[in-house]
Amino acid sequence: MKPTDIEAMLKALADRLTALEAVYDAMVETNVARDEKVSEMRDHQDGQNDVLAGLIDKLEELTDKVHGRNRSAPVKRNMTDADAIRVMTGDVVGMGHKEAAEVIGLTYAQVYSCRLGFTFKHVHKELEKDPTYRNRWAKG
Repeated sequence: MKPTDIEAMLKALADRLTALEAVYDAMVETNVARDEKVSEMRDHQDGQNDVLAGLIDKLEELTDKVHGRNRSAPVKRNMTDADAIRVMTGDVVGMGHKEAAEVIGLTYAQVYSCRLGFTFKHVHKELEKDPTYRNRWAKG
C-alpha cells in the first residue's frame, strides 16, 4: 500500500467519523428534546391528576350532602302523576308524609309539596272534579 492510499483511507475514515459524530450529536439533541417533552407531559399529567383528585373530593362531598338531605329516599327520583294520585287517594293516603315517602321511594318534601297543592296542581284539579273527594291536607 502506498502512503497516498493510506492517506486517502485515513481521510475517508475521518470523514465517516465526522459524519457519525454529526449523527450522534443529532441523536443526542433528539433525545434531549424528547426527554424535555416527556418531562412536560409528566408535569401536565400530574396537574391533571391533581385536578381529578379535587373533582373526586368535591363529588364525594356533594354526594354526602345529597344523601344527608334525602334520608327518606335513598335513591332520588322524580315524582310522577301516578305517585301524586297514590299519595292523595291511594294506599298511602292514611300515612304521614315521611312514612308515605319511604314506602313509595320519594322524599318527604315531594310528598309534602304534592299533598299541600304546591306541585301537581293538574292532578289536584282532576281530583277536585269528584264531589266526594276532599283534600285532608289542604288548609281552609
